[in-house]
Amino acid sequence: MSARIAPRILIATIAILLGGAFYVFLRPGEALFISWIRNAGISIDLEYLRGSILTQFPNWMVYSMPDGLWAFGYSLMISSIWSRNQSRSRLFWLASIPLFTIGFELLQYTTLIKGTFCPIDLIFTVAGITVGYLIGNKKLKQ
Repeated sequence: MSARIAPRILIATIAILLGGAFYVFLRPGEALFISWIRNAGISIDLEYLRGSILTQFPNWMVYSMPDGLWAFGYSLMISSIWSRNQSRSRLFWLASIPLFTIGFELLQYTTLIKGTFCPIDLIFTVAGITVGYLIGNKKLKQ
């Protein structure tokens, strides 16, 4: 990996992990991430941690921000990696950004996958894609 894109990949990874942390610590109910943690045998009392962290966060932060963070992270990672490449493969990877992120939300709308469609999630997703793509394609000084 080029040293010029390493900081962008780190930022993208942090955004994706932060979105996951929102699910683990702020979302009510049994999220997929929580079952992964329990199945991994991590011996922390998730309910205690979730109860102590769960305070008065606005709904948009708990329910929509993770989608925006994941879309931002994925978009930043893919666009950074492929920013200087002009091959046909680049088009496939760039097209995967809206297919995976927006597509996931739209598949919830059609009930083809489990979840709740939310227009605010879609707004956060589009914003995350846009910001990630713009940063990922920004030219860096040599």
